[in-house]
Amino acid sequence: MKRMISIFLTMLLIGVLLLPVSASGTPTIAVSQEAARRGDSIDVTVSLQNNPGVITMRLCVNYDTAALTLTNVTDLALLPGQVHSPDYAASPYTLYWDNGASSTDYTANGDLVKLTFQVKDSATVGNHAVTVSYDAENYDVFNTDLSIVRFTARSGGVRVSAARLGDTNEDGERNAKDITILRRYLVGGYGVTVAKSVADVNGDGEINGKDVTFLRRCLAGGYGVSLD
Repeated sequence: MKRMISIFLTMLLIGVLLLPVSASGTPTIAVSQEAARRGDSIDVTVSLQNNPGVITMRLCVNYDTAALTLTNVTDLALLPGQVHSPDYAASPYTLYWDNGASSTDYTANGDLVKLTFQVKDSATVGNHAVTVSYDAENYDVFNTDLSIVRFTARSGGVRVSAARLGDTNEDGERNAKDITILRRYLVGGYGVTVAKSVADVNGDGEINGKDVTFLRRCLAGGYGVSLD
């Protein structure tokens, strides 16, 4: 009897393992979280995740106009038919992809658009949210069946820091911890984010190993490297 039960349980386990695994998840429109200092230009991306398929999408971008100025919008060609507003000063700003004549749903996932903001010199230190929204009942997002497609909107934003150049952990000091934070950021896998404005130590527009070297030389002294 015990053997029969064991065989039954084994067969049941095999059956469960052979069931197809769904790769689906909650359809999400996500805004990235970035870090910057006053006066910086910073890119914030809007992306699609678990896209079930759409032909038309109209989104409203809201942000803190007291801290941020929208200066450019770059469509990343994830969806065709872009007809975004040319008025960057509009608040909220409208993103629009119109493919109403399409007979096929567009199911691509990834970065949808890049929003470039200028951080105002008067921006307060802290997080300034960037959000997206849409009116589902007004058919802002729908598919080829003319059915409403619902996405969860996940907010992001720009965290404004008053940190000095090289102060990668933004604790007000510039020391060996900042080198470790920068190394971990470059290696990846540590969940570390840094503001380009404090991590691009040599000012070449990139964050890489050269910035680690510059920061080390600054802290060691004697190399003629000054970050102040």
